Amino acid sequence: GGRLGLFLCEGVLSCGGQVVLPPGYLQAVYEVLQGEGVLCVADEVQCGLGRVGEAFWAFQTQGVVPDMVAVGKSIGNGYPVSALAVTRPLANAFAASGMEYFNTFGGSTAAAVAALTTLQVVQEERLQEHAQQVGSHLMRRLRQLQGSFPLLGDVRGLGLMLGLDVVACPRSKLHAPRVARWIKERMKAHHILLSTDGPYDNVLKMKPPLVFGVKEADRVVDTLRSVLEQELTPDVWQALMEEEQAHRAAVTGPRMELYRQNEQYMQAVLQKEAGPGPASGRPPAAPGEAPQGSGLGSQNGDGMSRVQGSTQAGSGSTSSGFGAPGFVEAASAPGGAGLRQCGRNEQGRHHGQGYTSGKATRPVAHLGLAAALAVQGGDVGAALAVQGGD
Repeated sequence: GGRLGLFLCEGVLSCGGQVVLPPGYLQAVYEVLQGEGVLCVADEVQCGLGRVGEAFWAFQTQGVVPDMVAVGKSIGNGYPVSALAVTRPLANAFAASGMEYFNTFGGSTAAAVAALTTLQVVQEERLQEHAQQVGSHLMRRLRQLQGSFPLLGDVRGLGLMLGLDVVACPRSKLHAPRVARWIKERMKAHHILLSTDGPYDNVLKMKPPLVFGVKEADRVVDTLRSVLEQELTPDVWQALMEEEQAHRAAVTGPRMELYRQNEQYMQAVLQKEAGPGPASGRPPAAPGEAPQGSGLGSQNGDGMSRVQGSTQAGSGSTSSGFGAPGFVEAASAPGGAGLRQCGRNEQGRHHGQGYTSGKATRPVAHLGLAAALAVQGGDVGAALAVQGGD
């Protein structure tokens, strides 16, 4: 019964797993929200200042004009400073109230100089163009590597903001956070620092400094290939699969179930808002409560879920663990052609990868309730598969 006041979203979802939004996604969301008087904020803390290559600000890749733009961290190049840009009408409305702007550290001229100098260097040294060129080279080489190692389920990103989705199965795309962690630690042993993020912590993220060059990019890919070819032996892979099974029971499985319950709850809310329909007449089950026979979110053997009765992946068989068909068998080679068939539906995609609508398979942003409500009037809402709604 509340009313939205503000919507905040990155142009490329960073901690959500380096997820590139579908073309026109934010345009559609902004159109609905701004039409209702909701302020739209672009979070450019991680994806701004030329990092995405094709644009200086990531929101520009979506063709939108935010009401506010928030930026920090990189704008000071290590110096603690942040900035907020707002439209003139918003600034005038703030001033008209008579309230004086106050910021404990806002009077630091050193912070202002650090930020202005950073912006100057980014422009003078053409670091946005550099990010586009080096990022394209790195993306191309990583996708070549993906062809040899199916455990790299997806390579995505823009510019020097890339993510490698590490999976246990090349068909079901079942996430493999323990494998991702192992790769991260082995790369660190070779003096290359990566990190992991995403809803299940299975995405290796690459967001190097913008001065990162082709030589460094080649070193990263060559080292990663060496780690996967020489260090990820069948015995290591089998041990990691056992870790994945325990991790899924303790962490990933419950997390998937919570996301699924949020998904069901929001779908029920949207159906209620849309009026009477085939699924109406039942009160929505809040997160944490069991669904009332909606058919949504049922677990398949490969860890996939069903949305509106349509199986996203798998055959519909029920299972609660890491067993086949959703997992690569431990005896199979962890690298290339030795991977055995582990899923039954090549079109299926796991949570965090995409959802299937009646028209096409589209990537799903790891968004909250505000975003879900924003798209309820379109075809996105018709096949909603939001995972992290609060």
